[in-house]
Amino acid sequence: MDSIPTPPEPRLRVAIVGAGVGGLTLAYALSKADDIRVDVYEAAKQLAEIGAGIGLFWRSQRVLTDLGLKDAVTALGSTFQDGYVPAFRCRKSNQPEGEDIKQMRIKGGLTAVHRAEFYDILVQKLASTSQYATHTSKRLVSYSSTPDGPLTLLFEDGTTAEADVVIGSDGLRSATRANMYKALAAETGNPDLEDHIRAKFTGTVSYRTVIPREKLAAINPNHRVLTGPVQYLGTDKHMVAYPISKGRLLNLAMFECRFDQEDTEYEGPWVTKAEPEDVAKKFEGWEPEVADLMKAIQGLSIGSWVINVVKPLPTFAHGQVALLGDAAHAMTPLQGAGAGQAMEDAYVLAPLLRHPSTTRKNVARALSIYSQIRMPGAKIVVDMSRENSYLSAFRTPGEDNVPLSELGERMQRCWEMTHGRNDPLDDVNKALELLEKEIAP
Repeated sequence: MDSIPTPPEPRLRVAIVGAGVGGLTLAYALSKADDIRVDVYEAAKQLAEIGAGIGLFWRSQRVLTDLGLKDAVTALGSTFQDGYVPAFRCRKSNQPEGEDIKQMRIKGGLTAVHRAEFYDILVQKLASTSQYATHTSKRLVSYSSTPDGPLTLLFEDGTTAEADVVIGSDGLRSATRANMYKALAAETGNPDLEDHIRAKFTGTVSYRTVIPREKLAAINPNHRVLTGPVQYLGTDKHMVAYPISKGRLLNLAMFECRFDQEDTEYEGPWVTKAEPEDVAKKFEGWEPEVADLMKAIQGLSIGSWVINVVKPLPTFAHGQVALLGDAAHAMTPLQGAGAGQAMEDAYVLAPLLRHPSTTRKNVARALSIYSQIRMPGAKIVVDMSRENSYLSAFRTPGEDNVPLSELGERMQRCWEMTHGRNDPLDDVNKALELLEKEIAP
C-alpha cells in the first residue's frame, strides 16, 4: 500500500487575527502561495460581517481586479467603470426646498455592494483552499516571542497557537495593536506610545439601516435614491443613501455631529439600537426627499454606531507582527474608504510575504517595508475622511460663510485625493523593489 506523503513544512506560518473584510482579503491573496500556511482566528462564534453597504471606487476596483475577484463582485449587480463618472449628488437639504451643491465625479464611479454578499465571496473562495483554516471563538489576549523562535498567541479561552507572522486585522479595539504598542513603549521608554491603543470619539454618531426598494418607491416612485447615490447635507447632520443588491435594497447612513466632543473618550456602548421615530425627529424640516426617507425607515431596525478612531500610528509593524485595516488606521466613514483601505493593505502585504526570499529570519524586514509603503497613503485617506466629515456638516473651522460652491469643490478634492491617486499596483511594485534590494539574493 502506498504511503501518504507528508506535506512539506511551510515556508511561513501566518496567523491573521480577525476575519473581517481585510483579514479574509489577505488570506485569499496569500492562498496563491502553496508554501504559506494561513490560520485566521476570529473572536465571534461564526464568520459574519456586520454593516450594510460597501462603496468600491477605482482603487478598490483595481485591487479586486488584480486579485481575480472582479467577475464575482460585478455579479452582485454593479459594474467597474473607467475614467471619471458621476457618483454622489450632493444637496443642501436642511430646508423645505433642497438645492444641489455639486454632482461629484469620481474616478471609477461608485460600485456599491452589500457587505454581507461581498464577504460571502471571500468565504467561498477560501473554502477550497488547503493551506487555509479558520478558527472561531478565538479572541486574542496577547502574543509573545522568543529569540529566533515562533510567536505564541494566547486566546481568551486559554488555548494557544504558534505562528511565524501575526497580522492584526482585529479592528478598532485591536488586541494586537494594544500588545504591539505596549511592547514599543517598554522598549523605547516612551509611555506616550500607549496613547495609540485607546480609541477616541470623533464627535459623530451614525444611524444605519437598509430600506427595501419597494417601500420607498411606494412613498415616492421618483425618489433620486432609487436610481443613484445621493448625499443630503445640513448643519451638523447629514446622510447618504444608495442602491445595493442589484437595486433591491437601499443603504442609508445618517450622521449626527458634535465636533466639540472630538478627541474625547466616549463613555457608553459603541453599538446600540435607535428608534426610527427618534431618528426621524433629528431631520424634521428637511427637504421632501429626506422626509420620504424618514417615512420609509419607520418599522425598520436601525443601528446606532459611535464613530471612533485611533491616533495616527508611527508604524504599522513591529518585529514579526503587523497591523491591517482599522487596527492600523481607523477613520471616519465619510469617504467610503475603510474597507477599501483594508483591501489595499492586504494587496501590498501579500506579495511581500509570498516572495520566495521572505523567510522566518527576515520576515520582520518585509513587514517593515509594508508599513513604510502603506502608511503615507493611509494617512492621506484618514485626513481626507476627517476633512469631509466637517465639510459634510457645513463646518469649516476658522472660516465663516464659505459659499456652497466652494464647499462642493473642497468635497470633490477629498474624493479625488482618496480614490483617484496613483495606481495601487505602483505601491506593490515599490514594496517588492525595496524587498528585492534589501533581502533577495
